[in-house]
Amino acid sequence: MHRRAARRPGSCCASRPGAAQRGSTLTLGIMKLGRVAMLVALLGAGSVVPSAAIAAGTFYLRFSAQESRDLGPVEKLVVTVACGRISGLHEVPELYDSEMEYDTPNEQIFEARPRLSAAAVSLSQWSGVIGVRLPTGSDSKACFSVDVVAEGRTGRSKRWNAKQLGVPQ
Repeated sequence: MHRRAARRPGSCCASRPGAAQRGSTLTLGIMKLGRVAMLVALLGAGSVVPSAAIAAGTFYLRFSAQESRDLGPVEKLVVTVACGRISGLHEVPELYDSEMEYDTPNEQIFEARPRLSAAAVSLSQWSGVIGVRLPTGSDSKACFSVDVVAEGRTGRSKRWNAKQLGVPQ
């Protein structure tokens, strides 16, 4: 006499009880492992990722609420760091395309634009998102600069330097 396994809801033609559930758990485990591997690869490659571990020596750029109201939704945000680097991105607003360029060996440029105009967010949502690594050597400190340009949907633009943003020198 052949015993037949009881079918559980959601299992399709499983010969053993719980076989379908084990398969989906394995699939989710592999997907989770893939995400962890991707994060490790990004960290290993020196990519900009949000992390509390890199907060020491990193200054996150902040913008005032008044500046945010004056500018409106941000259509383009460009951050240029000379003799330093952008070392962290934390909670980047959704639906923004971003690019990182190295214009010269000691200048790094970050640019962000909304994928859709309707997805543009106010400057206040960019406050605390971009981390700038502060230089440690005296040569680097001498040429260190931060320049931020934000263009609003209304056509207005605003420029800040390191001193205006409160970046420690």
